[in-house]
Amino acid sequence: GIGTLNISERPWTQWDEMKDPKLGGASAISPSRYLNIWVCDLSEGLGSYATSPYLIDASDGIVIDSRFFGATGAESPYYTEGKTLTHLIASYIGLRELWDEHSYCNDDFVRDTPLHSHPNYNCPGPNHSSSCQDYPIEMTMNYMDATPDACQMMFTTGQVQRMHTMLRLLRPQILLSSTKAGS
Repeated sequence: GIGTLNISERPWTQWDEMKDPKLGGASAISPSRYLNIWVCDLSEGLGSYATSPYLIDASDGIVIDSRFFGATGAESPYYTEGKTLTHLIASYIGLRELWDEHSYCNDDFVRDTPLHSHPNYNCPGPNHSSSCQDYPIEMTMNYMDATPDACQMMFTTGQVQRMHTMLRLLRPQILLSSTKAGS
């Protein structure tokens, strides 16, 4: 199902505010069964986020600023191919970024992804160097980096396996719902 709210244009300033009907937002629809996505205007400094698969509750889902959603991202021309949402869905399912803003060279716990020293916000050439010990090259074409959409094109085999496992373990109702919807 798709729900639409016609609200006067205003940026949402607080975390999960758009999910609260008392504040003019919209509640999630059966969050244990469906992936809920809120596309809205967020205040400066907020771009998008996904809830953790470990904390499923009434506000479970993804929030994405309209500037980063599909081909309408006029203010962010580097993120207009929908790959920000691909990244967010992977986070929602249970993947981690290849980098950590608070501690460089942290592991994403997927064997076939190299450590990254920081997010890449441009399209570096092949064999982009990393400053992480024992990982000389970063995987900048991976959906879990921050490169522009034109540069992103893959998940690793290990990331795909992790997403399948996380769906089975932590979001099994979503698998059942999508199976029923397609039959």
